[in-house]
Amino acid sequence: MLTLCVIMNINDRSKSKEKIDPLHDLIQCADGFMVVGYLKGTHDKFAHFYSSNNACHDALAFFNLPVQAWMNFGNQEEGESNENIEL
Repeated sequence: MLTLCVIMNINDRSKSKEKIDPLHDLIQCADGFMVVGYLKGTHDKFAHFYSSNNACHDALAFFNLPVQAWMNFGNQEEGESNENIEL
């Protein structure tokens, strides 16, 4: 399994007018990956998981619950606690 950590500013279009698709580039060189971050402008959280086979899917499954907890963190009504999130 290939582990790849890439940090990209996917919104930097000042150097080139051509369309850049970093997720497509990752799919070409990695068997599996996950990307988490914030959308530019709205600052909404997002997560994208990709696995090309069952082994990669199983390896990335470890991160499902922590990513779900992160995506729900801060979205709770005022007065609620984080105790309801099961890890």
